[in-house]
Amino acid sequence: MRYDSDHHVVVSDTTNADGTHVVLAYADRLLLDGGVKNDTFYFGNSQASVINYEGGNDTVVGIQGTADRVFIPNEYAQSYGDLHFEKVGNDDVLVRFDSNDSLLFRHVQISALTAEHFLFG
Repeated sequence: MRYDSDHHVVVSDTTNADGTHVVLAYADRLLLDGGVKNDTFYFGNSQASVINYEGGNDTVVGIQGTADRVFIPNEYAQSYGDLHFEKVGNDDVLVRFDSNDSLLFRHVQISALTAEHFLFG
């Protein structure tokens, strides 16, 4: 866990036995990093935070407004136009890069995921 100067939890990052991470953001403007396994990120009440996508089949929960973002390296996509959105179930969206790499956005509609949610490089 990471704490702020007042000893409040800022980020909780649990590493499971298989190397996957469960990352919970509790503060604003954080860089969230799980690694190359199948990680789960929770924005919680965090705003203006960025997930650093490093591959795997990651899950994103709680993306809000356009201030929360996902950084995607150029090896997966170079622009918003490269992303292909697929509705999964009633309210989830899958962005698949290849058979081993994807982002699943939970509890969000395709129309809510705009170019402002993604950074590329």
